[in-house]
Amino acid sequence: MNDVKSTKFLDTFRGIAAIYVLLHHARWLLTENFSNRQRLQFNHSLLEKYVAYFFSIFRFGHEMVILFFVLSGFVIHFSVLKMLKRNKTINWKAYIIKRANRIYPPFLLALFITGVVDFIGYKICGFSFYRTGSSYFSLVINKENTSITNFLGNLINLQNLVNGVMPFGSNKALWSLGYEWWFYLLYPFFYWVHSRNVTLAIVIQVLLFLIFQIVLPNFYFPVLSAIFQKMIIWWMGVLLAELFYFNKFGTLKLISCLLLIIPIALLFFEHSIWSDLLWGIGFVGLLALCLQANSESFLIKKLNSFHYFGNGSYTLYLIHSPVLIFIHGYLLTINHGVLPNTYWWMIIVTISMILLSRLFAKWIEKVHLVG
Repeated sequence: MNDVKSTKFLDTFRGIAAIYVLLHHARWLLTENFSNRQRLQFNHSLLEKYVAYFFSIFRFGHEMVILFFVLSGFVIHFSVLKMLKRNKTINWKAYIIKRANRIYPPFLLALFITGVVDFIGYKICGFSFYRTGSSYFSLVINKENTSITNFLGNLINLQNLVNGVMPFGSNKALWSLGYEWWFYLLYPFFYWVHSRNVTLAIVIQVLLFLIFQIVLPNFYFPVLSAIFQKMIIWWMGVLLAELFYFNKFGTLKLISCLLLIIPIALLFFEHSIWSDLLWGIGFVGLLALCLQANSESFLIKKLNSFHYFGNGSYTLYLIHSPVLIFIHGYLLTINHGVLPNTYWWMIIVTISMILLSRLFAKWIEKVHLVG
């Protein structure tokens, strides 16, 4: 089995993905929206145009969540395989408790911050943006998404999985957490199948994906439809962990070629129903490339050296959205409905959010992804 230290770069990827999502949202919530090409052409200097085009690389926020899913599947299965080696058996009760301890402390903090920040913005500051949305962002805080029922639905991770349960308040980033939690709960069953027949587990995942993606996309049980449209991506991370744990480096080297799927997904399937799956396959190729590389190679040594990026990344992902939206409302208020034509707000808030999330994570988040 491989030394756990050789997987430090996974923390790097997790941290980069979280910061990327933060910048993705900050780019259009805290600075003038440059999506209007005509306005960008005539109303901005050459430097401003170059800066705007540079920050356009942060438009793939949703795709970074797909990377989170692949990483999550890898980490869960890798941890279970190590548990099995140590104890000769898997304590599923301990597994669930560990997952709950990992998920819920930052999640409860995020719900609390969302409630407080939304209350201040909506009730105390009276930002009209919370009631009507803006020309930059469509958001309406109402009784439905701030109700006790919706809060409880979020608490058991049903947001965006059951009709009528939305991410709580202004925290739209909570949508992915529901998927993660149900992946965790379904994993023991699929592991049981996988431990007896790897191929059968894969076939079941593929069939469930095809059934709920194509045949019954709006079936009577929307929670199943949503989960199995995404779980196949998570399961690819599981298979990657299996190959790495058992030193299948030849296979990993071959799988690394799947990285080429990402430009194909970008060029031809960006808005397709297959987009998430293709990005997931591409990210599997990226991780396989790193996993099969020599631990002393320049690439891996550099990636490992930035593993501290992962510290607080989960908390950062969960708390950034309501804070950015509150500042968005503030900027619209002081600038008469228009965002400032500068990136300073975006840069300052991004750095502040990273530092704040790392501070919170010292008490509520386990900072190492693998171990």
